[in-house]
Amino acid sequence: MGVRATASAASGTRSAGILMYYYQFDIDKWIKRTHYLLPEEEGIYLRLLNYYYDTEKPLPLDLRTVCRRLRLEAYWDQMQMIVSEFFEETPEGWKNSKCDRNIAYVNERAARNKVNGQKGGRPRKNNNPEKSETKPKQNPEETQSVISGKANGNPDESQTKGTDDNSDTDDTLILGSEENSEPSKGSAKRSNGRFKPPTPDEVQTYLAERNITSFDGETFCDFYIARGWELSNGKKMKDWKAAVRTWHNRRSGEQQQVSYGKGGI
Repeated sequence: MGVRATASAASGTRSAGILMYYYQFDIDKWIKRTHYLLPEEEGIYLRLLNYYYDTEKPLPLDLRTVCRRLRLEAYWDQMQMIVSEFFEETPEGWKNSKCDRNIAYVNERAARNKVNGQKGGRPRKNNNPEKSETKPKQNPEETQSVISGKANGNPDESQTKGTDDNSDTDDTLILGSEENSEPSKGSAKRSNGRFKPPTPDEVQTYLAERNITSFDGETFCDFYIARGWELSNGKKMKDWKAAVRTWHNRRSGEQQQVSYGKGGI
């Protein structure tokens, strides 16, 4: 679920260059983190998050300005409590690490799209298929040998080439799981042979398909965005769905170990 940043209605016109017009809102995670808050405290926290995303900056150290812009003068004590609990005081202001990660992700993606746009965007389609069909093949025999899986001089080379001992797994978070041999069924989205990182919504959809609730798509993406989509062995991820399954298997194994320690069966 996406939530549009609404703090601009209270803070005035948005500044040029601001990109956070909406952000993902995980209802289940929000309820778990704020269930103990009073209704007015929860509303104050949500207004502060909207203001943070709307300005793409930490809350100023002098909270009186924010209090006035968000019309929270009557809730000054509650606002100070919420800020001290969910934000970290730094020389630059009151920071929220989750907000900073989301803002950095959006700005990085916008910069990448801008560069691709300057290069002309997506490659143009071939508007003359007959020309490509009539182009003579340079070496038809070599082409046939590759298609049949028997490369010249090494009949097993084409069948074994491309096998990678590195599976898209990560043992940084949790330990103890069985190998998941289920095929990915084309799970790694690729563009021109390159891995395309999934969005939190795509991961969440896949989690729902497999009835996985041990973590969510946002947590998965945040972790690998911070790592540059690299696995624990330093290699780039190739199949994010395989990594999702490994996360689930390891977390399930860890939960079982915990239950054993508590006298579970």
